[in-house]
Amino acid sequence: MSNNSRIAKNTLFLYFRMILLMFLGLYTSRVTLKVLGAEDFGIYNVVGGIVVLFLFFTSALTSGIQRYLNFYLGENDETSLKKIFSQSYLVIVILALIILVLSESVGILLLEKYMVIPPERMNAARVIYQLSILSTIFMILKIPFNATIIAYEHMSFFAYTSLIEGGLKLACVLVLPYVLCDRLILYAVFTMSVPLILYITYFIYCKIKFPIINFKRYKDKDLLKGIVSFSGWNIVGSAANILCKQGLNVVINRFFGVTINAAMGIANQVNTAIYSFLSNFQTAFNPHIVKSYAQKEMDTVFDFSIKTSKYSFFMLFFIILPFSVNIDFVLDVWLDKVPESSNIFTLCLCVFTLIDSLSGPLWMLVEAEGNIKQYQLVGGISGLMVLPVTYVCFALKLPSYSGLVVHNVQLFAFMIWRLFYLKKRMAFPVGKYCKEVFLRLAFIIPLGLIPTLFVHWAVKNTIASFFVSCITSCVVLAVLYLTIGVSKDERAKLFSIIKAKVFKK
Repeated sequence: MSNNSRIAKNTLFLYFRMILLMFLGLYTSRVTLKVLGAEDFGIYNVVGGIVVLFLFFTSALTSGIQRYLNFYLGENDETSLKKIFSQSYLVIVILALIILVLSESVGILLLEKYMVIPPERMNAARVIYQLSILSTIFMILKIPFNATIIAYEHMSFFAYTSLIEGGLKLACVLVLPYVLCDRLILYAVFTMSVPLILYITYFIYCKIKFPIINFKRYKDKDLLKGIVSFSGWNIVGSAANILCKQGLNVVINRFFGVTINAAMGIANQVNTAIYSFLSNFQTAFNPHIVKSYAQKEMDTVFDFSIKTSKYSFFMLFFIILPFSVNIDFVLDVWLDKVPESSNIFTLCLCVFTLIDSLSGPLWMLVEAEGNIKQYQLVGGISGLMVLPVTYVCFALKLPSYSGLVVHNVQLFAFMIWRLFYLKKRMAFPVGKYCKEVFLRLAFIIPLGLIPTLFVHWAVKNTIASFFVSCITSCVVLAVLYLTIGVSKDERAKLFSIIKAKVFKK
């Protein structure tokens, strides 16, 4: 199967997964909020967020292991692939133990001394915290298997397992109204069982499908040093990212209490559903970027990265624009009772995701090149600066969403710096990127936003306004993408593909 065919097939599988997960996730969030109530929902989010503070290992190691697997897959070196998996799993087990120690020491201190939780729910919060630690351990142990599946581009597996995951989470919530015990604790027990089931499923699948899955002890110090060094600097950036995001939760809790944490939880649920569109799209493309770099096909790598960045934004904006314009209507229909400030929190996170959609392919280029020390130091420091700036904003009586605004500004500034870092490291064509991405978006964003807002305000009936503005947005953006969003060559290629499909006998 050709690269393009495989990428197209993987994208379809991931989109299938994404659509189902989006509906399952949003409905599950609605039922969870209704069953638990705003206070318990806020407690679950903020307590679980403490453990997430230590999950910077997860994304860092997944990214590091996947990078090495992709690189050596590009070189067809199966011996090195076996060594990578075996040594990576050893590192994962060690770091799981480290996280366990941190969670039971630093995490307990945060929970007991710094969290604003109603006294009558403190015992429940302690139980939830311990169950969250178990969930985290299973998620960490799944990392090498997850990276292997992505590297080998078996994306259909994600579609099937995600259905299981989404179904189990929904089943957990649907059972809650019929039990007499503490629903918050039982919900935590149920959600802890899901990562355990997924870990077992991933282990069995990978053991059967991939010959590189083995647990032998290889003595390759250079390879182990490379993985640890790469993952170590990845951990610096991921730690800053997680501390920034979850630290915002903690700071918001200190100034505004668990009710606003519930609003943040709702915004995160919506953003997770929307972000799945981006992650699924880029997951299908990312292995190709690293493998092409390993084969020294630099023109292909740059062109592919620019197009992936542009198309990622197009795809997300197609969803986010009508959703954002109708945010209050969507939240009212979705939730029985909308927590205060949920709309503005959700909009801020949507902007964050749009900026992040441009950054993903650029980050994959940095990973492909491999020397990430300077990159992660700059990213980590700029990310951590969000917290003190946010604290000052709250101390000055600025609104609760001002922290997310600060985070968005930081992310955009770091993305600009990233472009010039890539230009210095690998002669990345920044001018071409600006022309193909920023210049086109400078026209598309306002030309798409203005007519959609006009129709939304002009139609008085709420339901009619929702449907008419969604249709307007889709039509306007489709026209803009075809006329302004793509180059002449891209447009001709797209029309030729459509023509071939329509007139195919």
